[in-house]
Amino acid sequence: MDQPFSDPFDISDRRRRETLLLLLLLLLLLLLRLQSSSLGLSWDAITEMDEENRPIHTFQVCHVMEPNQNNWLRSGWILRQEAQKVYVELRFTLRDCNSIPWVSGTCKETFNLFYLQTNEPLPASTRFRPADYAKVDTIAADESFTQTDLGDRVLRLNTEVREVGPVTRKGFYLAFQDVGACIALVSVK
Repeated sequence: MDQPFSDPFDISDRRRRETLLLLLLLLLLLLLRLQSSSLGLSWDAITEMDEENRPIHTFQVCHVMEPNQNNWLRSGWILRQEAQKVYVELRFTLRDCNSIPWVSGTCKETFNLFYLQTNEPLPASTRFRPADYAKVDTIAADESFTQTDLGDRVLRLNTEVREVGPVTRKGFYLAFQDVGACIALVSVK
């Protein structure tokens, strides 16, 4: 007996709904990546599992095989409120360059933190200009992870706190510059 023709746009079937949802998520990630690429940014938004199989959402970059990296990630606009100084807590992981096979001098084990003060959020059409940002510091990991740690699902999480300021305008942006490291930025507070 022939089965009746099924409409491919009928999403009443669970498998079709799941497939459609997956395709929509992939499209969203592609659009975010295209937007990041058009800004000259090349960090990826990734969800992974920690040692206890809990999801953690990160921004990652790992272009250690290619020289002269200059990858940027920028926060949304942060309202200053009454603060004159801001302390930024970064939680991140960083890969040990010696644990990556066939990497010559292109791998780094640091990244840079910058900020930009403004009186209002920048229009979405504003071109990202790194020269507008003031450098806060170069950030290095106290602990880096290796390939063995990856296999054992060991998360070597670093926490660094930096003072930003004085801040005098209504708000600011934070920006993170990768110059050739393998980093996962887990949280910024």
